[in-house]
Amino acid sequence: DKIKSKMAEDRLKNAASISVNYNKTRPGQIDVQIKNTGAGHYLPTGLTHVRQMWLEIVVRDEQGKTVYSSGSLNKDGYIPEEALIFNTVFGDGKGNPVSNIAKAREVLSDKRIPPLESITETVKVPQKGWKHLKVHVKLLYRSAPQKALDTIMGRGKVQLPVIEMAKIEKNIAKE
Repeated sequence: DKIKSKMAEDRLKNAASISVNYNKTRPGQIDVQIKNTGAGHYLPTGLTHVRQMWLEIVVRDEQGKTVYSSGSLNKDGYIPEEALIFNTVFGDGKGNPVSNIAKAREVLSDKRIPPLESITETVKVPQKGWKHLKVHVKLLYRSAPQKALDTIMGRGKVQLPVIEMAKIEKNIAKE
């Protein structure tokens, strides 16, 4: 139903905010703060082992050269392993991750953002070769991994939409 889908998307777009700070006392480190501003529950919620919420971060120098990148989807629409993902990872009781929740015996990690609270992620950028940086950060959401859908439906048959929950662009000066 299109109306329900639009309402869900609007709720996601009003659930979080992002701020960026270059800490001059820790050269080369950029703090990205994600705040749960309007969800009223943990972000993400529901089937948090399936749902995907992650940061896409691209940092460019004054010449437009990318000096740091994380979380950009690959050509197949998959999130790279190194991306900063907010989710719950369940285990089989022996420390191995499981995707089938019926086989879950433990929580290996629970990285979600509580209501009205925030999480700060720190990314490291090279310290040399730039005076100014442009930082682009997006908080993105998808209801399930594209890889799982490709396994079930066949590669490329159905493309899950990615919703931009929040974004920020910030210019940073070294001095």
